[in-house]
Amino acid sequence: MEEDNYLKLKQLCTDILEPIRTYINDGNSAGKKAITITSGVRCLPLNIKVKGSSTSQHMFCEAVDFVLSAKDMSEQKDKLVSLFKDIYNNKVSGLDNNIISQCILEKHRSYWIHIGIKSNRKSFDTEFSISPNTSPRKYIKFNGEDKEFNIKNF
Repeated sequence: MEEDNYLKLKQLCTDILEPIRTYINDGNSAGKKAITITSGVRCLPLNIKVKGSSTSQHMFCEAVDFVLSAKDMSEQKDKLVSLFKDIYNNKVSGLDNNIISQCILEKHRSYWIHIGIKSNRKSFDTEFSISPNTSPRKYIKFNGEDKEFNIKNF
């Protein structure tokens, strides 16, 4: 793996995922609640197979998709919506939203959060959005209001 990719993955883990993991464990960095990564680095053939964007940050070691432990999809949605809003509102200690390129709460057969780091590969402003279960896939900019979660197919 190229040194640059290693550094991006390290930043993603250290500066984004670890503060989130600590946060979901009520500030306890040794807590037992886990983040489950459902998609990390992707090669081009896999990205095509999962119908990822042709400029997907996954192909450049800049993003992950993750879920939290839950007993069912309703609880999964509630936990991820709450975490998404807390990230948006800068409530996750140690997480600097200025290094986030995208934070997307997605629903396609299940719910997950996509989160990526900014890089010199492409200039991003920090974007928060919601992606309901639609075809073609669409992204709705999140402006911090709960009513945005009451959209069709979400």
